[in-house]
Amino acid sequence: MTQHKFSSCICLWILLTVMASGTGAATPLDAENSDPKALGWMQGFPPPTEKLITQPDSNYFSFPKLRWSVCHLRELLPTKPISRGLGAPVPLKYSRKRTLEKASDEIDALTFTPIGASEEMSWQESLFANYTDGILVLHRGRVVYERYFGCLEEDGKHAAMSMTKSVTGLLAEIMIAEGDLDDTVTVDTIIPEIAGSAFASATVREVMDMTTGLNTLKIMLIQTRTSGCIRVRQAHCQNLKTTADLTAIGNTSSKLNPKVSMAKHSIT
Repeated sequence: MTQHKFSSCICLWILLTVMASGTGAATPLDAENSDPKALGWMQGFPPPTEKLITQPDSNYFSFPKLRWSVCHLRELLPTKPISRGLGAPVPLKYSRKRTLEKASDEIDALTFTPIGASEEMSWQESLFANYTDGILVLHRGRVVYERYFGCLEEDGKHAAMSMTKSVTGLLAEIMIAEGDLDDTVTVDTIIPEIAGSAFASATVREVMDMTTGLNTLKIMLIQTRTSGCIRVRQAHCQNLKTTADLTAIGNTSSKLNPKVSMAKHSIT
């Protein structure tokens, strides 16, 4: 495994978890029984028909198929690699084997009472309760704990989803603490491409704290042939019939499809 080199010493907890979504069954499969290996998803060549996970012919993002899909998104959806730069990767530093084993045992044995629960559970039990696929703990620049389950292996890839915001925010805070990033400047000074958008006047700190105060709508525009009404995702309805009318609530160069069109608008 590799990482970019960061100058600060931090304890970074990364949980790659996949929570079971509703399956319609009274009791969802637990972590052990929903393990992709246990269920035999995409095993063999070719895999049995009933064990295939494909896109778009399969509900690949529904539980328990999801537990396989999150490690194989590049096989299901178009993706674009992001360069890590031209420098060589820096290997993670590990504690000595005996120290690592001791720390791992101590962490596994930690107990706590979950919110809303009356009984304690151990850290190790919580990993299975949360359908964890992988966890890595760095302390003072060294790996002190590492576990993999489900579809994930040490050299594998996993969908990050909303965890991206947490990791990005953490790295930004490190840069601020080290004086490499000014959180009082507006975002457009760092990302010129967003000049003129609703986020242009927001500061880095406001974006990091999600306190921009923007009235932002992610809307699906559905113009009916009869009423000419555009229904908004939040169940609002605007009697807008032309692109000019739409521009009044958010700048756009899109032309409305008579049936369905998609747009994203930020309203200041």
